[in-house]
Parts: sequence; C-alpha cells; structure tokens
Amino acid sequence: YVIDKLGTKLWILDNGQVEEFIGTFTDYREAQRQAELAQAEERREKAKRSARTSSLTKQPSLQALARERKAVEEEITQLEKRKEELEQMMVSPELYQDELESQRVIQEYHKLDQQLLYCYERWENLVDKYQEG
Repeated sequence: YVIDKLGTKLWILDNGQVEEFIGTFTDYREAQRQAELAQAEERREKAKRSARTSSLTKQPSLQALARERKAVEEEITQLEKRKEELEQMMVSPELYQDELESQRVIQEYHKLDQQLLYCYERWENLVDKYQEG
C-alpha cells in the first residue's frame, strides 16, 4: 500500500536485468497481467494455426488412405471373382481326371484364399485408420 501510494517509479530486477517502470506498483502488476494475457492469447493463436496446418497436412494422408482402400477393394473383388471361377472348376468332375491340373487348381484356390484373408485385414486396418482421421 505504502509503495503504491508513494512510489511513481520502480526498478524491477529480473534475471539479472534491471528494468525501469514508470508508474505505481498497482500499475506494474496490471501491466504484467496484461502481458501474460497477451502471451496466452498468442499461444492460443499459435496452437490454432498449428492445428489448421496439421489438419491440412492430414487431408492428403486421408486421401491417400481412401485411395489405398479403394485399391484394396478392387483387388478383393478380382480375387473373389477368380475364387468363384476356381470353385466352379472344382465342382466339375472332369477336373479330377487330370491329376496335375486338379492339384494346380486346388493350390491356386488355397493361395487365393490366403491372399483374400490378407486383403480383408488390410482393408479393415485402412478403414479403422480412415475413421480415426
């Protein structure tokens, strides 16, 4: 109270530096509070700019995920179509008259089945990542 009523000039010692402040102690505290508010506002603005920038940089990755998901879906469609063809071949009794051909078809069928499982997993992971944003 006394300093506030009598002092009109303050010398502030901060981090080894002396700063002269013209005004009362109350004026000094208000100036400090205003400076802190301004710094807080600047940090908020910086965070907003950073969030906008990061969201803009995320969009291409979301687009890339969507493209990759579409490619996997197309691959799944092709594999399923080929699997159906092989199933139709495997139903035919004529296939089993040629032992080598039947083995080739059955091996291709199992290979396609494994590829489909892998593609389904990839597709699920891509959908999850896309939904997470």
